[in-house]
Amino acid sequence: MTKDENVTNFLGGLIELTGMNRVDGDSNKYIRVVSSGDTDGSIESIRTSEGERKLAIYGSTATDAAIVNPFVEGNSDSALDNWFYGSQNCQVSALIILLMTKILESAARTRGKNGKKNEEPTDKFCAPYIGRHAIGITQKSVDEFKSLSESSRTFFSIFYKSRERVGKINCSLFSPSNKTDHPNIRVNSWEVFQDIFLRLLGIKNINDLDYKPDSPNVPVLESFVSILIRIYDQLKGPMENILGRKINGLDALKEHMKHLDEYYQTAKWCASSTVTTTEVTAPAAVSGTLPPAVQANLGPQPVTASDTAGLPPTVAANMMASSPVQCQAAPTPVSVSDAGLPPTVQANLAALRNGF
Repeated sequence: MTKDENVTNFLGGLIELTGMNRVDGDSNKYIRVVSSGDTDGSIESIRTSEGERKLAIYGSTATDAAIVNPFVEGNSDSALDNWFYGSQNCQVSALIILLMTKILESAARTRGKNGKKNEEPTDKFCAPYIGRHAIGITQKSVDEFKSLSESSRTFFSIFYKSRERVGKINCSLFSPSNKTDHPNIRVNSWEVFQDIFLRLLGIKNINDLDYKPDSPNVPVLESFVSILIRIYDQLKGPMENILGRKINGLDALKEHMKHLDEYYQTAKWCASSTVTTTEVTAPAAVSGTLPPAVQANLGPQPVTASDTAGLPPTVAANMMASSPVQCQAAPTPVSVSDAGLPPTVQANLAALRNGF
């Protein structure tokens, strides 16, 4: 297998991890949206100054595509970075939301003397995450959680804190300002939601997933994907047992992660080009921009002096501002829906929430 093929297989495996996207196996290597009832899928696209461009991954020979290549931190097109990190964040966020919703619904449905009559086959897999909260979870709890998780974009994200050179996670359930913004949510409900979230991710504190990268070349990519793999390793059991979905390719990705700096040497010259094999020495840049609404949601802000774990999503976004490359992973919560995201990403998330 050539060096180019290794890079292509790594990126393709990462993009295809949840089954919501597929990469074409031909030389074009277009990225497609996969949805129920559509085996072929439509090609993902991104808006640039030249209009809509198809999306493809490193190794593509397509002349009409914008190339997703996160190995060129600091020099790649921001719109492509937004798509790569934003889509990965939205997908894992939507999966966490869906799992937590199913767990809460299970607890609400089976509580009380008549609960046994309402049991479903997946309830036994939900019980370990409910624990001592079983008696207190009602349909009102379910409704409260749904009101807090309307946007997968602002609910959960992985981001890179450049000042400390560390990858971190952010969840709006731990945001003090989010509690202020939702005064109708009962005090006990916050504790229930936080506890289920931590149990689901197999951690005791939101900082337990912090990751300090070793790579001097791609610290953002290494920290982001390392945290993502650890989360999916933890979620693959409940995803299969509760949602009937499988995460495939984690072991292969773990092996690829050992070679990130080698891949960087192969792919570093091929940022946002129309042909991305290493024989190309001077790739042309794609000057792409996202719609204004998406730019507003994803744009970084200045870092504050009080940046610590558990801060609001807006501050989490601020933490990334001083980095030469932004994960665009903790976007400013301008809206409470996914309306500002590209239509293909919205379609992915809608399919996921509907059971895909």
